Amino acid sequence: MFKTLVSSFGSVISLNEKYFKNAKIFHPERWLRNSAEIIHPFASLPFGYGPRMCPGRRLAIQEMLLLLRQLLCKFQIKSPDKDVNLGMVYRMNRIPERPVNLYFKDK
Repeated sequence: MFKTLVSSFGSVISLNEKYFKNAKIFHPERWLRNSAEIIHPFASLPFGYGPRMCPGRRLAIQEMLLLLRQLLCKFQIKSPDKDVNLGMVYRMNRIPERPVNLYFKDK
């Protein structure tokens, strides 16, 4: 038996022009259902796939959408940082290279 760890780094795949047009440009609209961009169905699998897929996937997505909706309805979110460019560090997941400072102003 081989003792080999196989790991998929979605953040590395997401920067590949083979799977994403203008991959290095921040373009969150690419994930909308009605987006014109065609994304390979296996290019991003944050919750896994098949029989081992996360059973809480739909609940997690619904909770994220509800949280974002509430935040965006109640607050104006701003960053005090003048430098908006933010690099990433690759570990098991991709994390910001420095702290991300945000403040929430009541609407």
